[in-house]
Amino acid sequence: MEIERGEEAVRIYHRGTLVATHPRLEGKYRLAILPEHGPGALPRNPRRLHATPPPPAPRLSALPEAEVRDLAVYEALIAEVAP
Repeated sequence: MEIERGEEAVRIYHRGTLVATHPRLEGKYRLAILPEHGPGALPRNPRRLHATPPPPAPRLSALPEAEVRDLAVYEALIAEVAP
């Protein structure tokens, strides 16, 4: 993909073919997606602009405690199944 930034417009090329032209937008990090640019372009635009952040990951302290056993319990289990 190639992007050509002109004084009044931005042109986007894919494999040498012009696929989109947009007027230059004022300011930084502006987004312009037109529905005619392809399927899914319109729904993708509002979701990106107004998306809520994902919920925070659970803290390790919120996880259930693991049962702590004496190693003798496991040694006894092994002795039972060993020939």
